[in-house]
Amino acid sequence: MGGSAAGQVQQGGDGLADAMRSEGLDLLRVLAYCPWEQRAAVAVLSPEVRQKLGYRAGGSAEARGGKAHWSFLCERLVLEHNVHVPQPLPSHPDAPPPGVADSWQSLFLELFR
Repeated sequence: MGGSAAGQVQQGGDGLADAMRSEGLDLLRVLAYCPWEQRAAVAVLSPEVRQKLGYRAGGSAEARGGKAHWSFLCERLVLEHNVHVPQPLPSHPDAPPPGVADSWQSLFLELFR
């Protein structure tokens, strides 16, 4: 599970972990204790939070990104509901495996049904 992008964020496996910390607060660790409704709503708190979650301004929801947020939500499915989420390729740790889903968002939405 540590191979997923969300696992790497929580374990500090890459520079994304530093970006997710705000004034000493690790946003994803806090969200791990929140109910699903709050996890989904966190992206509307502020532009700074949206940026830390990997969202970009404008465009469609898919184009705006949010890889860190969606991969985190996939990781929570693994940990809390024993849902199998395929691990990313070592050469592309920030994306789901090719042929599984186009994005972490589409994978999460398919698995959360």
